[in-house]
Amino acid sequence: MKKKKILAALLAIVLVLTGTSLEVLADSVLPMERKVPGDSMEGEIAFAGRITDYLINPLYEGLTIDHFPDLQKVLQSSMYDSAETYIVYYTSIKAAASHLRDGIIDRADKISIGVSNAVYEQLKAMPSGAFKELFYAAYAHDPEEPRGGDYIRYTYGGWSASGTATTSGVKMEYTMQYYTTAEEEALVDAKVDELTEQWSAMDLTDYEQVCAIYDYITEHVVYDEEGAAAYNQAVADDTLTMDHCKIFTAYGALINGTSVCQGYTNLFYRLALEMGVDARNVKSVPAENHVWNIAALDGLYYNLDATWDAGEKDNGYRYFLKNMEDFVNHTRNAEYDAAFDEAYPMAETSYTPSMPDIEAAAGDVNADGVINLKDLLVLRYVLADMWEDSYSRMGADTNGDGTVDGADVIRLRQYLAEWDVVLGQ
Repeated sequence: MKKKKILAALLAIVLVLTGTSLEVLADSVLPMERKVPGDSMEGEIAFAGRITDYLINPLYEGLTIDHFPDLQKVLQSSMYDSAETYIVYYTSIKAAASHLRDGIIDRADKISIGVSNAVYEQLKAMPSGAFKELFYAAYAHDPEEPRGGDYIRYTYGGWSASGTATTSGVKMEYTMQYYTTAEEEALVDAKVDELTEQWSAMDLTDYEQVCAIYDYITEHVVYDEEGAAAYNQAVADDTLTMDHCKIFTAYGALINGTSVCQGYTNLFYRLALEMGVDARNVKSVPAENHVWNIAALDGLYYNLDATWDAGEKDNGYRYFLKNMEDFVNHTRNAEYDAAFDEAYPMAETSYTPSMPDIEAAAGDVNADGVINLKDLLVLRYVLADMWEDSYSRMGADTNGDGTVDGADVIRLRQYLAEWDVVLGQ
């Protein structure tokens, strides 16, 4: 017992000395390291002839390493020495980060990366030290890699790392912990493939893709009150494990059908990028304790909050494709600065899709000459007042009663299910 107390005290001292902090977020826990003075270890620790470092993904302010028994084991494994006898020594940060990213995507417990001395010195000269800077580079947003970027940033528990000088450069070794396992991510991959294949077959525009993704999430994911309570209890009992963190993941949202806001955003991010629509996760100020998405349409970005719109599919969304002014009760964290705004320019007005005022047969809501599932998708947005008033809605009046309402959705569903119904009557 005495040894455990001494160890806990030493770890607490290390946390204080290195400035590693844990952040409070009540509505949804948003693990996000910020490269701000006080949040990261300054420099590195020389220990037993090796260089070591670590990072805990910030959760709640006031927690110490004692709350994370699983992560404590990871931090104590800094003397990790891989069994690999040969590794590639990369001559650029980008290439080394790509190697680390691929290992994280595969949910590898231990990842070895070799870097040249020049690359190591570049990393070491950066504000947070070599190990953290390489890790930050590994989850840099890349629209071509839906499993990377924010998808990684919000789903790791922590890591410890060590490095050894060799004749070829520096061998950097990471011991990782994640919220999900490789097997769980395989289930996510399979379901994502199933959904994206369906949507791809419908030949949707970018806007219609965003509609399809948003509809799916708000209809199929429920906020996990029970999981959040279990998480908070584990924090109080110092028994927190990675299993408690499933509520923060796309796995929780997509496979379990329940998560907190972080799971909603991770799932939207993953699906949007898979469909070729750029998106980011955006964190609120601490007082709001929330996270949402932005998505790109026609070169500009719009706010979306699937968590707050969950269950509102047929009633009309309040937080779908909004500009900053219309996106009420959402204030960005200070880290989203001018550089972020330049990289992801927000639209000045909320998104309003246009449809031509042309003749269209009943049921052909999008006036493309074909009546299919795509028309059912568009009809939902006609009812949610997401189309311009100038649109005649002729195709949307599927039962021919002169109005467009829920009865038209039912009639179109019956037609697409091959019931014996006639559209427009």
